[in-house]
Order: sequence, then C-alpha cells, then structure tokens
Amino acid sequence: MASLASILVIYFFDEITKEESLDKINKWSRRLPAHYQKALKIGTISAFIPLVFTVGPFPVALAFRLLNFKGAKVKLLLVASCFANSFFWTGVFWGGGIALVESFLNLEIF
Repeated sequence: MASLASILVIYFFDEITKEESLDKINKWSRRLPAHYQKALKIGTISAFIPLVFTVGPFPVALAFRLLNFKGAKVKLLLVASCFANSFFWTGVFWGGGIALVESFLNLEIF
C-alpha cells in the first residue's frame, strides 16, 4: 500500500507543480479544518505530522505546493509520509483493531 501510494503521491506532486493550479489548490485548502489551515500557514516540516497521520500524504503534497517546496527532499518526505500513514492506518489501526475485536469477541473472522 505504501509503495503504490508513494508512486501516486510523487506523480500527483509533479503534476500540481507543473500545472498552473494554485488557484484550485487555494480553494481546496480552504475546505480543510482550521487547525490544518494553521499548519499550512506555519510551513514547518513538523507542522505536517498531523496531516500525515490523519488525512494522508496527498494534503501534505498540496501543502508543499502551496509553500513552493521543491527538490528531492520534498519527494523523500512524501514517500516517508506514505509509509508512516500506511503503517499507522493499515498496520496499527486496522490490523491491530481487528485483532483486538477478534480476541475480545472470541470469534474467528479470518
């Protein structure tokens, strides 16, 4: 999941960097909750951690585009955010959650 998401988020970032899409991105960013908008305005790498673990790497790519971050470091951070998001949601949340529910109910789901 993380590998596929990494490929897609790098492609997404490259496309929004090439196109003149800043107006659309600004409209999309206004739909985010207030604390995410605040993180976008701060513009530090640590401000994007809540975005990665809650809504995923694609809003992080949008934030990097809004702040005009470029280069290999950005792509490395996007790939890292895909792996962190996949590990948390797929591994810990869903995998651990299903295991806990299964053991709690003593059911054999899978």
